[in-house]
This record gives sequence, C-alpha cells and structure tokens, in this order.
Amino acid sequence: MSHVLRCLFVLVAVSILALGLRVLGQPPQTRESTDRPSVRLTPSQRAALERQRHRIVEAGVIESAKTTEFRSTLGSATTLISIVPDGTIVEKGTLLAVLDAAPLQQDLTKQRVIVNEAEDTLRNAEAEFQAARVAAEQDVPIAKLEVRVAELAKSRYLAKGGEFDCQLQKIREKVNRLTLKPDQQPDSKSSADQQSQEVTPHQKSAEQARVDLAAAQAEQRLLEEFIKPHQTATLELAVRKAKAKLQRLEQTAQKAIRDGESAVRKAESALKVARERVEKTQDEIQQTRILAPHAGVVVHVAPSTRRSAGPVLEPGATLQPRQLLLKMPDLSRLQARIGVHESQIARVKVGQAVSLQLDAFPNREFSGRVIEIDRTPQPQSWLTGNNGSTYGVAVEITEPSDAMKLGMTVAAEFERPTK
Repeated sequence: MSHVLRCLFVLVAVSILALGLRVLGQPPQTRESTDRPSVRLTPSQRAALERQRHRIVEAGVIESAKTTEFRSTLGSATTLISIVPDGTIVEKGTLLAVLDAAPLQQDLTKQRVIVNEAEDTLRNAEAEFQAARVAAEQDVPIAKLEVRVAELAKSRYLAKGGEFDCQLQKIREKVNRLTLKPDQQPDSKSSADQQSQEVTPHQKSAEQARVDLAAAQAEQRLLEEFIKPHQTATLELAVRKAKAKLQRLEQTAQKAIRDGESAVRKAESALKVARERVEKTQDEIQQTRILAPHAGVVVHVAPSTRRSAGPVLEPGATLQPRQLLLKMPDLSRLQARIGVHESQIARVKVGQAVSLQLDAFPNREFSGRVIEIDRTPQPQSWLTGNNGSTYGVAVEITEPSDAMKLGMTVAAEFERPTK
C-alpha cells in the first residue's frame, strides 16, 4: 500500500506541475492578468519531473530463471494414476507422477508378436534366397554342360571326318568294289538262248554282284538324302533344346535371386519398423513414470480452461496428449517477471536498467536488467476483464537475496529511453 500511495502522490504532483508549465508557457499578451502569484519550478522540481517522464513502473512476481516442465508425452489421451501433492519439495530421482501404462502394455505385447512374425518371415526369405542361389550355382552349369554335349554330338556326326563321312566312305568303297568291269558283264544273247542254257557259277556271281551293287547304291542314296538330313535336324534340335533350357534356367535363377533379394529387403524393413515400434512403445511406457531430474519444488499446472478451485490434478484425471502437468522451478536461479502494458512495451529494450522493490523488503532496492521480452501477450483472466494486453518482461536480478521466494510481488521501475 505504501508503494501505491507514493505512486499516486507522484502522479498528482506531476499533474499540478504540468498545469503550471502550461500556464507559464503562455505568451505574455495572451496570459490573463490576475492577482494570483505566478507558479515557478525550482531546478530540483524540474529534474524530478524530467526523470518521472522517462520512467515506467509496472508490477510483477519473482520466478525461477530455469523451470523444467513435464508433459504427457503419449500420443493419445491417458489416465493419471498418481501424482505428488502440489508444493512438495523433492530430491533428484523422486517419482513425481505415474500415468496409466496398461494400454501401452497391451500394444507392446501385440507388437512383440509382430516382431516374432517378422523375424520368421525374414528367416524364410533368407532361406529361399539361399536356395535360389544354390539352385543357380548347380542347375545352370549342368544346363551349360548339356548344351556342350549336344553341340559335340552334332559336330561328331557332321564335322569333316565325322560319323557321316565315315559311313559314306564305307558305302562308297562298297559301291566301287561291286561295280562290274567290262569283261565281267554277261553275254548279250537272246533271252531264249539264255533260258535254254544252264546258268553257270560265273553268271551267278555276276548277278549277285549287280544285286549287291544296287543295294549299296540304294544305301548310299538313303544315307545322303534321308539319314543325314534327319540326323542333322535331330542333332540341331537337341542343341536348340539344350540352349533354350539353359536360357530358361538362367532367367529363372536370376528372377529367383532378384525376388529373394527383394523379399529379404522387404522382410528386413518390416522387421526394422516392428522393432522401432517396440522401442517407441517401451520408451512411452518408461515415460509414464515421471521422475525428478533434479531437486526442487513441484508445482501443479492447471488446464487453461479450469475455473473452479480445488486440486488442480488428482488421480483418475484424463490427460490429453502434450498436456502440461507439472513444473519444477530451479530455486537457485531467480528472476523477476514483469507484466508491461501494451502502451509502454515499445519503450522497453533488452539490456535496459531496472530498479526492483519487493514488499517483503520495503527498505531495500534491487537492481536488474531486461534480458528477454515476450513477443506474445500474457493470457488474460476472465476475472480481470479486457484492459489491454500485457507482455511479459524477464528481468535478471543482479544481486538477489537468499530470502527471496517464488511468487513474491515486485514493483519494477524501468529507465525509459529519452528518444
């Protein structure tokens, strides 16, 4: 109250002095002649008025310069199981709150089943891929050997000096051997004379020779005109079949290897995703147990829509994703948070000097400097109404007192720039 009365007194004095200045500043010809004495300012009054015109006085509270916030990091709404009371002083590692982890445990069980299935799928894919590689390594060389055998068979029969040439040579020699010489030809007698005479052994031999020659010539013609083309086509067909089989095996083996590699990569990717989900769920389960990272005091945070009194957070409450639950201010680092009205915020600068007075220390003044200015206004309460926006200004206290406490009210006087 004493600080407020002082401020009111200063404002009244400033108003009186301003009125006097306006009167003194009038030109002599327009000033009304009265019997009242003229008002004059002493140098000290003028200096005090000038200082007052360049100062801003606003109110605030003492807060921690470093505050750890705890939120519900789960991706869905959950239930609060337990929480330490508001204002509890805790040590590092103290259990602050427990969130319902039952749904996450159920998800973790399902995800582990998915991981096991993904591992089985990967093992099967790797086995099939290995089988495809083994089949390619075994079947393709055999097929290549079959092609080689077919080509050799064809060459053995058709090449110069091959089976066909040998067979043809034998038949030609036989034909040449059976060809009759002129003195071996039978006499050209009439058929009647031949029939009337008996056939001699020499005539029988000649006749057999002619029969054998005709047979040899027929065999030669069969070999050259029928057997050779047929055998050539058969051997060529065997070569082409062997090559086609080799091509099919190579294509099948390559496709099986590609499909096997793709299946392995797909199974590896699915297993990786499944394991990452398990790890994420395990992390979320760990986050359902909120531990104090350092010693300090626990402060409950009310939801922004809460208006009723009573416990801010209590077991059984439903928590929304990313909802702010607790704060733990660092009591060893304190600063002042000043709410500056929108009409004055443009005149507050980072680094600006500030004088601080606390009701808890009426006979002491603390010095500080502006270290941060909020870019967004402070939320307005439904009780305070709309009297214009205020912006939070963080003031570093140069020499804070060990007796300072969080939430203490403070009056801040800013040295305002002259321009």
